[in-house]
Amino acid sequence: MKKVIIKSLIIFQSISAFAQIEYEYVPFPTSDAIWTEEYIFYVPDSSDPLNPILTYEYDRFALSGEDTVIDNLSYKKLYVFFDDFFEKSNAQYVGGIREDENKRIYFKGEPEGFRYLKPDDLPTSCGLSDDFSYEILLYDFSKNIGDIIYFECVDHFFTVTDIELVQIGNSYRKKFTLDYSTEWIEGIGSLWGLFFRHVVIPTSSYGPRNKLVCFIQDGEILYSNNEFEDCFPSSKIETSKNSQGILVYACSLNENLIFDFGELPISKFSIYDITGRTYEKLDVKMHTSFVLPKKKYNSGIYFYKANDRHGNNYIGKFIVK
Repeated sequence: MKKVIIKSLIIFQSISAFAQIEYEYVPFPTSDAIWTEEYIFYVPDSSDPLNPILTYEYDRFALSGEDTVIDNLSYKKLYVFFDDFFEKSNAQYVGGIREDENKRIYFKGEPEGFRYLKPDDLPTSCGLSDDFSYEILLYDFSKNIGDIIYFECVDHFFTVTDIELVQIGNSYRKKFTLDYSTEWIEGIGSLWGLFFRHVVIPTSSYGPRNKLVCFIQDGEILYSNNEFEDCFPSSKIETSKNSQGILVYACSLNENLIFDFGELPISKFSIYDITGRTYEKLDVKMHTSFVLPKKKYNSGIYFYKANDRHGNNYIGKFIVK
């Protein structure tokens, strides 16, 4: 792929303005990618109709890397899940995402998947009332400043008002600013959520709206909304026993991690990265603790799941820096 040199102001890191930057297009992810989102909406209050109840919901979307063919086009399977890490057994397939040769990103949904296009502004012309056959344009990263992007499904236009370079991880990406304070980042999507709202509702109204909380790829957090303390707010993981029964702390001598089971009869112990991939499965029978060498792990967020001899599960999280 041809590389070009672009002069621009970096806004995500404090480095010299208008520095010489080596830039090449970052395509939309095809695997090991997670979007976590906050969805804000209002529920009518029968006792006070003029003041609906502000409600929050948290969704997570994941691309597993699996291929699917819909109407002779190849897509990557997209799932929605509600736990702190992605497992297909606890997720629901909602449709496919593909990128064409012109840097346009499309979504084609299953009937159950369309309800996750929040905030929901898709009319019946998008296929919601018949066979769900309509392919929806999500993004077009080929545009330049002043170009217009037309979303046929909702008959709505956005104009690209600005393009800047931002540093994310080890690469530079274009950040597009569009009408209504909409922002897109190459290889991530909209900061209003993966399925951002095409028809904008004023912030003063009671309309629904999304926020992207985090974007994670290959176990690395590439975008984090500083309004949130955690990439997975309002966790819905349920365990039969309190995970506080397992203590995790760093060894003061070598900074390795120590997992202390106390009196819990733990027999199996598994470690996952944030995308749900298994890193290790350990047989810890007859152990009350074990040491995890940090050098075996890249920096990032990891989860553990422990099972005791009585069939109880314990789930927790740790960070390697």
